[in-house]
Amino acid sequence: MKYLWAFALMGLLGIANIGYSQEIPEGLKEIMEQLQNDPDVAYGFNFAKKHRFIDHDVAFDSWYIGTPIEIFKLNGNALENADEESEIDDVIEPNDTWIIPIRIEMEYIYKVKILYENGNYKTYGCGEGVLGFHTWDKVRQRYPEESGVRPVVIGMKHQFIYFPDKKGSKKLFYVRNPKWNDELSKITSNSLDSLDDSKTIINYWKKERKANKEKRRKFYEKNPDIFKNKSGGEK
Repeated sequence: MKYLWAFALMGLLGIANIGYSQEIPEGLKEIMEQLQNDPDVAYGFNFAKKHRFIDHDVAFDSWYIGTPIEIFKLNGNALENADEESEIDDVIEPNDTWIIPIRIEMEYIYKVKILYENGNYKTYGCGEGVLGFHTWDKVRQRYPEESGVRPVVIGMKHQFIYFPDKKGSKKLFYVRNPKWNDELSKITSNSLDSLDDSKTIINYWKKERKANKEKRRKFYEKNPDIFKNKSGGEK
């Protein structure tokens, strides 16, 4: 297992456009190596066991560090100016955050969160699972670590898995699982066998952003004094 991780770490390459890393950054590699080899590192194996993210009887040699997932965010201005020719790469930008997925006995059940700040990578949190309800397990069942397929994630509120290397316009998968009876769930796929169309999702994002801006405008109109004292002037 350790050798498989080393192979994945050295060999997996990303996509060379929009700032996708062609290789895992050195600072991020160092954190991965620490998590894989030192059970006492911050948010590592012993921390996960102590805080019951993993079972007490799990052995350290079952602890597998997966390929990190880069998180991107929507660029609001670019999204507002998007047209029918716009692609996903045109409306997103790096969020300077990553998720390191961790697998125990073939199941991804834990994650360590990474922040890139002031030129350095550092851990800043952790959590149960990786994305959605076993969604990342399904991604890696279809595209194993050693396959070289390295998706990224877009968004914080509504998360999409984005496959930059896919040809055509169907490159997205909505993370929410199981789907709810909301508009976004209704227009997105339930299976990785049929990815979501980029243009459909861009149009949804545009409409959602416009609606949110209109809500804020109406709120400010109804509450004109709410920000008047922000600068410390007279109340």
